[in-house]
Amino acid sequence: MAVINTSIVINKPAKTVSEYFYNFENHKNWDPFVVKIKNDTAQKASRSENKVGDTLTVGLILPGSTSKNVFNPLVTQVSEYIFEWKGALLFDFLFVGYHKFEFKPIDENKTELIQSEQFSGILVPILLYFLGEKTEAGFKSSNEALKEQVEALE
Repeated sequence: MAVINTSIVINKPAKTVSEYFYNFENHKNWDPFVVKIKNDTAQKASRSENKVGDTLTVGLILPGSTSKNVFNPLVTQVSEYIFEWKGALLFDFLFVGYHKFEFKPIDENKTELIQSEQFSGILVPILLYFLGEKTEAGFKSSNEALKEQVEALE
């Protein structure tokens, strides 16, 4: 098992940060890494909230690339302060990633955003060898962009 873990402090309340993040339609306008998140299940059911078990369409662009990688993970955790999905490559024993966004209140006007992914499967060493540093850089660029956007809010 391997983990990539990044964090940043954002000078806004956790609720403000998470609400901005949960506006999935807006990601394409500010997030250089997670350029698309669409809840396919919620749209088919004509509801706006995310629920465990929902299927997403996620588009990622790794730093230094112009091509979008699109996949369809499942929501595994969702609350005001945690959003996590599980993505797999064909079968869980090959490659699984649990990608988590945590919005931890530090005080009433400060939030620690933790973006992490826990990987397992027999392809993890190979994929992380080629993509690990770019993936971590993508997490950091996404964190920094969210900080910039939210701190600019009135």
